[in-house]
Amino acid sequence: MERTPDGFVVRGDLTDEHVFRPRRDRAVRTTVQHRVELDERLRVMQITDDQVDVVGRAGAVPGTEMPVLGAAVRAERRTGRVREVSFRRTWDPSKPKGERVVEEARFDSHEVVRQIRDVAVALGWDERDGAAQRSGRIFGLAGGAIALLTLVVLGVALLVR
Repeated sequence: MERTPDGFVVRGDLTDEHVFRPRRDRAVRTTVQHRVELDERLRVMQITDDQVDVVGRAGAVPGTEMPVLGAAVRAERRTGRVREVSFRRTWDPSKPKGERVVEEARFDSHEVVRQIRDVAVALGWDERDGAAQRSGRIFGLAGGAIALLTLVVLGVALLVR
């Protein structure tokens, strides 16, 4: 956790091999952070999720006729309400049937948000949606209204015909 001037940030680095299995041909780095902005006067908080995936690849380019040595980096960022779920299990086939799972790791970014909310509610704080969530809801409702209006117009056009 890191304090900021208007609240705090909770970061989770999912690069750990217990969460994502490493691949030989590419390097993956995923970071999920939850930015919490606090308005102490109104006792209102706003949680915005931020996920950054950076994928690096080096070596021969697959699917080409002639091998070409190259490297590439791709970065992707998602903001708003992001949920990242991953899990890993390790089995030992030499153990008895009910005891074969040796190690189990699970990550769910929603659990972090739930813990932040639970503590905030216990302290008497309310939650307000962030700008990304509000704009997404507005665009979703506008798209639904346009689709409904289109269906009504098409239905009227077919009945008038």
